[in-house]
Parts: sequence; C-alpha cells; structure tokens
Amino acid sequence: MRPIYLDYNTTTPLAGAARQAMLPFLDEHYALPGHPHWQSRAVEEAIEDARASVASMIGGVASEIVFTSGGTESNNLAILGAARAFESKQTRRVKQHIVLSSLEHGPVSLAAESLERNGWEVTRVECNREGYIDPGSLGKAIRKSTRLISIQYANAQLGTVQDIASLARLSRPKNCLFHTDATQVFGKIEVDIDELGIDLLSISGHKMYAPKGIGALYIRSGVLIESLLFGGWEEAGLRPGMNNGLAIAGFGAAAQLVKAGKQESTERLLELKDRFLQLLEESLGDSIQMIGRDTKTLPNTCCLRMGGISAQAILAKASELHIGLPIAYHSISDAAFRTHALNAIQLTLEEARSVLCVSVGWNTTREEIDDAASILSEAYRSLFTA
Repeated sequence: MRPIYLDYNTTTPLAGAARQAMLPFLDEHYALPGHPHWQSRAVEEAIEDARASVASMIGGVASEIVFTSGGTESNNLAILGAARAFESKQTRRVKQHIVLSSLEHGPVSLAAESLERNGWEVTRVECNREGYIDPGSLGKAIRKSTRLISIQYANAQLGTVQDIASLARLSRPKNCLFHTDATQVFGKIEVDIDELGIDLLSISGHKMYAPKGIGALYIRSGVLIESLLFGGWEEAGLRPGMNNGLAIAGFGAAAQLVKAGKQESTERLLELKDRFLQLLEESLGDSIQMIGRDTKTLPNTCCLRMGGISAQAILAKASELHIGLPIAYHSISDAAFRTHALNAIQLTLEEARSVLCVSVGWNTTREEIDDAASILSEAYRSLFTA
C-alpha cells in the first residue's frame, strides 16, 4: 500500500495550477522587476496579478498585501513592525502593552518575548481545555496602554477556530491594532477581512497548496508599521530585497483556487473528517476522544487522544500513515516536549504522548480515509492487547 498523507496542516503539496504558473519564471521571466524594458515589465505585471489574487482571496485590495518569505516572517513583521511604529510616535517614555493568547505559534510568542525584553508588558490570555479563547477573558486583559492584540485564527494541532470577529471588536474602542495568524485557515474556511474587522493578517503559501518560501501580510489601509530590514524599495519598502517572482506566481495561482472553491472545499473536507471519526468510533468506541469536539474546529482537522496508548508507538505500527504528532522528541536526550497548544489546554506530558493530529486535504480520497481508519484501528488494538 502506498503511503497515506494526513498531515495537511503541516504542509500541503503544490497545486497543479501553481506549478504551471511558476514554469515561465524558470525560463523567460528571469528579468528583475522595476526596469523599463518589456521583460522586466512582464515580471512586474505577473507579480502584481498575484498580489491582486491574494487580496481578492480575503476581500482586500492589492495595495494592502505585502509579500514575505512565509508565515513566520509575516508574523514577525506584524508584531515587531507595529511595535516599532508605535515607539516612533511615542513622545514620552511609557510602558506599552501587547496581548496574545497562550496558543500562539513560535513566531508570535517569541516576537512578544523580544518586545518584553525591550520594556513592553505582555499579557497571555489563557484558553479553555478545548483551545477556545473567551472574549470576556480578552476584554479583561486589554488596558489603556495596550497597543496590539494578536490572536491565532485556528490552531494547527487542535483545529480550534477562534471567533476572531468578536475578539477583534474588543480592540476598536481601545484604539489598539488587532493581528491574527491566519496561516491555517486558507483552503478550509472562508476569510473576509471586512467581516473580521482586523488590521493585520498573516498568510503562509505552503499551507494552501502554494510553494514553500512565500507568504503575505495583509495591512489594512491606514495602518502604519515599520520595516524590520533595510535595503531597497520592494514591497513599499516594508520588505526590501528582490521579489521571489517564481514563488509569488505560484502563490497567486493557489489563491485563485482557494477563492474559487471556498464552499465546496469546506464541505468536502468536513465530509472526509466526519467519515474518518465515524469509522474510528465504530471500530474503537470510547477508546478515542476528539479534543475540541464541543467547539468550532477546522473542517479538515481532528485532534485525537488514543486511550492512553503512545501515539508514537501507534504510528510505528502504522508506517503507511503520515499523521502529525504534536509532541517533539529531542534527538539527543530523547526528552519529550509538548507544543504550545498542548501546554495551553493543560495536558500532562503523559496525556500528550497519546495525541495524534489528523488533517485531511484537497488530495485526500474517500478510499484513503477508509484505509487509514482501518490501519489506525488495527495498530491501536495490537498495542492495547499486547
């Protein structure tokens, strides 16, 4: 049996349309944008077409999109770039404050720690045991000195989707910016920036069937942030350095696919996820539990606790399955480390060892779901009875 890939929240395969859009950049589109000759103009037009496609995917305009190297850079530019802009406007030295959630991925949480070392105050809002942020908790955390709020739209391991519109609404009377790391939602649920009411939004290409090494930051018109790098005029000076036209072309094509298949993608992914859970429950009963079952989750994601059996041992028995493990093992000491998400929902290390993260994608078939449920069930039973 060929391997079955069920780890689409970690990365996605390159879409065929994205690959086709990139091919000209491997041959005739080698010129640099910004020059007057026709080859340069052709490259520049392709980049701007892609920018318009990414903007259209979220209901924005092209001038609000800054291309980056991926979600990590987008998150850093949002957090640290906004902080620099606030500091530049500051006429007297006062403590400034940022609020984030306990679920945030490394780029956001580490950027906040960097600000903390430089005099900012940081508040981390806790989630409940299913990974949900209560708007009331966020409201209590906002102060007069709060300049920025950053709340993850959806979590890669838990699949929990936050009510970003309600959370962002709390920032408006306080005159602070609201950023969301939305890298996990594209191609899964619809995103409309006007409905969300956010100021900054991070996108990662390789999470939505575009190539690796490309992403974008949406910056609402009128919001000021400062560059973290120095060098050139590219991306309105916010991200100097020559544009990666090859990856941008693929990113733009993937954005068109996401926009075109919004409702269809969501329904199909949810159908596959529900079937997978149904088959597992029919086979294993109450031995497995889905974290986040009582809250809104991504239509493609199920975070499973496998009845106290080591998830690493289960996957060793089910080598055909490529499924995510939200726990890392240090290669030298073999010590285990929980992700931010598992820490945030207060799982013990022993509980975390039994967690599997399954995420289906555009390429997943019904046959693969049936086979994966059967293989996983057999692997679990072989260890449970051992």
